[in-house]
Amino acid sequence: MIIKKSQTENFKQQSIVGRKYHIDELVAERIWVYGELDGEHGERESTGIPRIYFVIEGEGCVEIGGQKSEIGEGDLVIIPPNNKYNYWSKGGILKFILFMEKH
Repeated sequence: MIIKKSQTENFKQQSIVGRKYHIDELVAERIWVYGELDGEHGERESTGIPRIYFVIEGEGCVEIGGQKSEIGEGDLVIIPPNNKYNYWSKGGILKFILFMEKH
């Protein structure tokens, strides 16, 4: 299966622009997201499944359950289920891929 860029759904919210890759045929109710963050994402709470971020490029910080960590290219960030989190870029655009629940 190949999902072409032309088959993706563009989105823009707060400080993020990106594309959603729908993969329902392989994994029900899950989605891959490519995003570019310039600023702060804003606090969210994960649902009953983990959210998994892979940092492609840039530097930033993530706060999960009150614990802050720096992140950068090649890092994998796993947000455990039912946790509050936030992340932000440091001095430029943070590019990432996210595997999460579809909503």
